[in-house]
Amino acid sequence: MSDSRTLYVSPDIPIELISNDRQWNTDTFEFIREIYHGHSSRIYVILDRQSSMKLILKVYMKSKLGKYVKVTNVLEEIENHRQLKHENIIELYAAFEDSKYYCLVLERGNDDLFGLLKRELPEDFITEKIIKPLLDAVEYLHDEKRIIHRDIKPENILYCGKTIKLADFGLSINYSRNRPTTPCGTLSHMAPEILVCQPKRYCKNGIPEPNSVPRKSYSVKVDVWSIGVLACELLTGSTPYKSGTLNDTMQSICKSERIELPTSVTPEAKDFIWRALTISESKRATIQELKNHPWILGASAFRLKLPRLRSVSQTWSRTSLIDESMQIENDYSLVLPPLSPSSPSMDSMGSRRFKSS
Repeated sequence: MSDSRTLYVSPDIPIELISNDRQWNTDTFEFIREIYHGHSSRIYVILDRQSSMKLILKVYMKSKLGKYVKVTNVLEEIENHRQLKHENIIELYAAFEDSKYYCLVLERGNDDLFGLLKRELPEDFITEKIIKPLLDAVEYLHDEKRIIHRDIKPENILYCGKTIKLADFGLSINYSRNRPTTPCGTLSHMAPEILVCQPKRYCKNGIPEPNSVPRKSYSVKVDVWSIGVLACELLTGSTPYKSGTLNDTMQSICKSERIELPTSVTPEAKDFIWRALTISESKRATIQELKNHPWILGASAFRLKLPRLRSVSQTWSRTSLIDESMQIENDYSLVLPPLSPSSPSMDSMGSRRFKSS
C-alpha cells in the first residue's frame, strides 16, 4: 500500500515496533481475525510481521463515512486518543491512512469486562481492580485532557495483564473545543440528559443546518452516570435500565425513581450507585466525590458477606472482543476459570451502541 500516509506515531511506542525504514501500512500486518464488524469500521487482531507483536487494528472505511460516522469524527478520535498517557487507558501506537481506509494501531488487551458479567465477583475485587482504576482514568480524562468518553461500558474496559484499561475513543469529545450536544453512546448506559438532546440535522451538501433554537448540551457527568450503571452491572449481572423496547428503556432511564437493588448488594455499594445515578445532573456526584466514597475507600466494617445469586439469563450474551480465555488474580490469589465460549453473532455486540459506527 504505497499511497499510505502516517498521521501519528506515539513517542512511547514499543521499541519493537520502531525501525528506520518503518512504513505504516496494512502490508506489514498479518490479519489473525476480525473481532468487530460495524457499518463503517472493522476491528482486527493482527500480528506485526516486523516485531511478532499482536496488536489491535481499527479500520474505518472511507467509502462508508458520512451517514453515521464522519471524517471529522475519525480525526477527532485520533486527536483525542493521541493525547492520552495513563496506566488505565489503552495506548494508541500509530495512525495512518490510504485512499480507502483510516487505520488506528492500538495496544491489545487480553479480554474485556463483558465476559465477567456471568461471574460472582467479590466486592473488594470490583472496587479495587475495576471501579477504582476506572475512576482514576476518567478523572484524568475530564480534568487534565477535557475529554468526555461518552461510551463507558464493559466492552470498552479491557484487561492488560492484571490492569484494566479504558478503550474505544470513537465517541469521545473534547469539551474545551466542542460543545457536547449529540445524543450518542450505548442506550443502556446513557444518562438521561443525553436522551433529551436532538441530533444534528445536515443539509444535502453535508453542512449542518443552522439552528434557530440553541441545542441542549451535557457535561462530564454523563460519564459518572455510566460508571454507576457499570457498578450495578458488575454487582448484579444486569444493567438497571433494560425494558422490552428502546422507547421503554428510554422512559425507564428518564424516570426520577431510585432504582431497586438486591439485598445482596452492600449499603455502601447501593449508596455509590444511587449517587452516580441521580437523575439531576447538577445533584449527581462528581468523579472526585465517587473516589472519596466509603465504598471505594474501603469501609470494610459495613461489608456484608452475602452471596450474590446471578442468573445467566440476566446477562447479555455475545462473543468477547478479545476472545481468549482469561484468568484474573487479585491480592487474595483469586483465580477465575475461563468462561465457556459463546457463539452469538457480532451484530449482537454492535447493537448495544446507540450511534452506529
